[in-house]
Amino acid sequence: SIIAIFGEHNWSLRVPAVVLGIASIAVIWRIAYSAVGVFQAHVTALLITLSYHHGWFSQNARGYTGLMFWCTLSVIFFVLCVRRPSWRTSFALAATIAAAMYTHLTAGAFFATQSIILLAIITKGFAHQKEKTLPNFLAEISKNRQVITGLGLGALLTIFLYTPYLFQMTSQILSVSDGSQIDVMKEYQSPLWAMLEIVRRTPIPGPSAAFVAIVAMTLTAMGMIDIGKREPILPALILIHIPLTVIILMAFSMRVWPRFFFADLGFIFLFMTQGVYLACLHISSWAKKYFPVLLSSSSLFAISALLMMAISSVMLSRNYQFPKQNLEGAYNLVNASKAESDRVAVLGFGAIPYQEYYQADWTVIESKQDLEDMHSETDRTWIVIAFPNRTLRRYEDIAAMIGAEYHVAKLFRGTLGDGNVLVYVNKEPFHDAN
Repeated sequence: SIIAIFGEHNWSLRVPAVVLGIASIAVIWRIAYSAVGVFQAHVTALLITLSYHHGWFSQNARGYTGLMFWCTLSVIFFVLCVRRPSWRTSFALAATIAAAMYTHLTAGAFFATQSIILLAIITKGFAHQKEKTLPNFLAEISKNRQVITGLGLGALLTIFLYTPYLFQMTSQILSVSDGSQIDVMKEYQSPLWAMLEIVRRTPIPGPSAAFVAIVAMTLTAMGMIDIGKREPILPALILIHIPLTVIILMAFSMRVWPRFFFADLGFIFLFMTQGVYLACLHISSWAKKYFPVLLSSSSLFAISALLMMAISSVMLSRNYQFPKQNLEGAYNLVNASKAESDRVAVLGFGAIPYQEYYQADWTVIESKQDLEDMHSETDRTWIVIAFPNRTLRRYEDIAAMIGAEYHVAKLFRGTLGDGNVLVYVNKEPFHDAN
């Protein structure tokens, strides 16, 4: 509908992601404000705003900022429904669950986490009963009937929304699982790879990145413990959701993409901010015994917050160095540079956009023989490859031939993982006018 109103542009395609990305900042600010107060809430919101990952997905049309918004908003209603039950909050919880699930099915693990937490609340309440009888257990269930209704109604609404696509959706999930099992990029199925991929996005070089990661995790744990004393639901969400998501993905032999944990980002920033705040309190308290003229804890926290925002800003700037994936740049280069007698081949995943979107009359090659046949028909051949790491690993025989007979005409960098686009040509001279 956005495209129908504004036309097909990069910005119009990304408007929903931008709007929901901004809205998600407001929602996590509200949670942070309730949990730790206004100062830390402001810092948390600013860190998310300057976050590389949040900025990246706020420009991405795949729905992950929508996933974050609805999942984070559901936490407000979930906590309210547990602490101050009402049917209005229950229905709001159901609506956010359905909206999140309709945005992206990975939200299922987030709401499974809420169900586990609710079960733990009911179990804990029953354990405190003097008499462990069925009526008392049913009383605990009745006490939480609004939350149960919200989760259950959310599940029913999700099924209703997906009813027209149920068989297609099931088939798609199975095909993704089957594709993962034969994927040449086996490392994508490893939780360790996902963790290292997140660390690699930091601007800190070498072993220093590991040290900073350990410090960040320690501060996050401190904040998590402190917030957990007042509102244990918040840290429980992260502590259950992250491993549960990993278990589900590995059980179905699916890829463990870092983006599947994007909905947790706001809470992680909240815990880390509170951890830094506590560290500043302890440092200031200790230092005043020996150096009375040192800064107060609030001043120290402000300086720490500015430092964190400066680091985030450096990371964020990478979003603007290159496009997500410059398929158009490669398309324009080849069309501007090739002679009429030249042939153009496309290898791997780039075939679909170039054939169906750009309507390019390029030949899709699948084997070394296909490439040799093209050589027999023309003096100069161009090859365009998107996702080069995956593609060249998948087509090893073609990769060997390219390495021996071709040179890189141009590399178009992209911020998407393995998002570079390579243009090869087998005959010199070639001079890029750009």
